[in-house]
Amino acid sequence: MTERQEIKFDPTHVIQEAIDTNRIRELYKPLEALFNLRRSLLLEQPPSPIEILDTENAIGEICYYLGEWEGIGHVAGVLWLRGVVDTRGEVLRIASCAYDERDRKSEKGLSDVPIVGIVGQIASGKGMFGNTCSERYDSMHLPLSDRLREYAMAQGNFLPQFRETLRSIDGTLKPRFGKPVFVEWTLEKAQRLAKQYVLPFVTIDGFRSVEEAIEFVEKGGILIGITADTELRYQRLLQRVRPGDDFSREKFDISDEIESGWINPIFKLCQTGISNNGTLEDFQLAVIQTIESLHLNTQ
Repeated sequence: MTERQEIKFDPTHVIQEAIDTNRIRELYKPLEALFNLRRSLLLEQPPSPIEILDTENAIGEICYYLGEWEGIGHVAGVLWLRGVVDTRGEVLRIASCAYDERDRKSEKGLSDVPIVGIVGQIASGKGMFGNTCSERYDSMHLPLSDRLREYAMAQGNFLPQFRETLRSIDGTLKPRFGKPVFVEWTLEKAQRLAKQYVLPFVTIDGFRSVEEAIEFVEKGGILIGITADTELRYQRLLQRVRPGDDFSREKFDISDEIESGWINPIFKLCQTGISNNGTLEDFQLAVIQTIESLHLNTQ
């Protein structure tokens, strides 16, 4: 068997040459090559997380400079029209890492767009709250766990990512960067998206410590708590079939008890709350009423 050679790609000189010669659009050619390389790396058995991450970093760097010139939405559209990617979202997801890295190097608070944080235990209805707002008000929902899952994938933990794995990574990053690190990264992304898409507000969920909630509130965020009976939440968990969920009642109860340790104190910081013990229609109506009571710019 031929020994597999490590593949690396440094986009610095390619970007600099395009800038020096004023041929920025020429960067689409190396971008297409990098996407093809990434696709082949993902098909390897086993895949090489380090090589995939290096390739995505190179893609992100080139997308960033092209995006500064033409707008990242336009870049994603061009790559999609050329058949380089299956969806525009694939480009935006990879490029977001390059933007996030630059955001972390600058100090930013919240934008003028309201950010609504949703607090609740597993299967209480946090995602449905965000989806209801997205459908009703054209807002956007950003779970804090998405940042955690992105980092998990960069480490080679491909789907399904189990809750124990995510807790382990969470416990590694927060001592190093501070407990509010995922709040900070998500607020930066929310600010950017709110500006790009002219959103009336953004919803986020997935708070895992009091420190995260305090950081969120101190930056002007609005916290809303959702409660639902334990048995009802477990039945909803069984129905939703999400990768990484464990359907045994024993593990559910253990996970629920662990999460109560940080969620119950956060409830005390919430400005208002919603009970989700009724029908889906009842809950959606309560969500709309709650958002309206906050007097956000939803017109």
